[in-house]
Amino acid sequence: MQRNDAVTPVAGSAKWLLVLSAIVGSSVFEFAWTIVGVALPQMQGAFSATEDKVTWVMTSFMMGCAVAIACIGWLSDRFGRKRVFILSIGGFTFTLIMCATSNTLFEESFWRFMQGALGAGILPLGQAITLDAFPSDQQGRATAVWGNGVVLGGIMGPVIGGVIVEYFSWPWIFWLNVPVGLLALIGVIIYVPEIESEPERPMDWLGFFLLTSGLATLQIMLNRGERLDWFESPEIQLEALYTAVSLYLFVVHSWTARTPFFRPQLFSDRNFLTGQLFIMINGALAILPLVLLPLLLQNVGGYPAITAGGLIIFRGIGLIIGLSIMTQISDRVDGRILLVTGLFIMGVSGWGMSVWTVNISPFDVIWTNTLQGVASGIIYVQITALAFYSLPSRFRTEGFAVFHTLFFAGSAIGVAGIVFVHTRTSQISHANLSAFITPFREIFSFSTTPDEWSLHTLSGLESIQEELARQASMIAYNNTFFAVAMLSFVAIPFAGLFRLTRRHG
Repeated sequence: MQRNDAVTPVAGSAKWLLVLSAIVGSSVFEFAWTIVGVALPQMQGAFSATEDKVTWVMTSFMMGCAVAIACIGWLSDRFGRKRVFILSIGGFTFTLIMCATSNTLFEESFWRFMQGALGAGILPLGQAITLDAFPSDQQGRATAVWGNGVVLGGIMGPVIGGVIVEYFSWPWIFWLNVPVGLLALIGVIIYVPEIESEPERPMDWLGFFLLTSGLATLQIMLNRGERLDWFESPEIQLEALYTAVSLYLFVVHSWTARTPFFRPQLFSDRNFLTGQLFIMINGALAILPLVLLPLLLQNVGGYPAITAGGLIIFRGIGLIIGLSIMTQISDRVDGRILLVTGLFIMGVSGWGMSVWTVNISPFDVIWTNTLQGVASGIIYVQITALAFYSLPSRFRTEGFAVFHTLFFAGSAIGVAGIVFVHTRTSQISHANLSAFITPFREIFSFSTTPDEWSLHTLSGLESIQEELARQASMIAYNNTFFAVAMLSFVAIPFAGLFRLTRRHG
């Protein structure tokens, strides 16, 4: 099968130097994304923030990506893919310094937003550069090669983050990444070739404004909704109305404008359109371990940061296993079957986590995280391969911009949903459990009841309150894991929407 445009695969050592440069650049992004999760409990203490507020450090980053990544296709066409890739890595590296020197949660969230916005082009351009180095019948292998390289950053992030937090302080999770960013910048400048650009391609500023303002307003609404009692608040009502209107107008404008922000031809491809549904779902599923597990293991399980990071690494190991398997079989087995397999494994992992207790054993974390990693590797490779299976290569860079926009939008929505389920069910569970704490409960008269749980002393009441909060939080985590399992299982039938008839031209 020949490629559909002028992008020619590279051969020999030049191909692997090019791929390595793209992978190192992408790894910088992945490393900075995953390393922050382990430091969330320490940031929570440093900024005097609640659990739902400290997640802004993650959601602001993801929304910055979703807002800026949308225009990467146009920027790449207008100014050249290599130039935009260089600027993305350089801007990302600069924001690492600013995040390390932030003193308030607002400052940290702002620079994390800028980090996501300035580094938004790293993943889609890095992946597009890698895919263009391989012929079209090896796209599954190309995705797995790129993913295997990038996931190393994801694996090392939690482990190194745990060591840094345990022995140093959280700002060093950003300082450590600065020299890696500079190394990636040098590699891209030397080895990544430029491709033909379209300097005359106009920018659809109206479409850009409608999309980005709609996504930004959606994120504000999701972040503040729980604290403002959702639609009981006029602010949330206005934000929901603006989000709906702006995104609706964006869709209408895209189909009627002469030069739309995203070319409608992208969405005329059935596989690409179906892939956008799945990448949003995958975005919500993939963010779970980055946000929930560090908080759960440290705040509820009592694990130190270094141990929590060491346990989370097994998700990365599973991810490498999944990607390695895909490297060998993705071009020989029906991608829809593999996608269903990955979703089923993800559901099993979520169900296993939904029955955890506060006495979380390392083995429970290891096997569920390993399975989740294997599933993530399978799911991401197959969604990518199926979504771009029949899309003409001339749309690839813009297609990846859409692809990653919806991935990060799905991640941000997923975090908001996770926080909502966790906060609401934690409050309900705490109230329900408190109803059982009365002087008339027989357990408080047993001689085996610990003295620190006495109802007759202030310290005893404080201990009981702490345990109630711990148990209620664990129930809330169980509910969120169960929701992830159900989302995985519900998505399985929709894999049949993909078709494997390649379109020419």
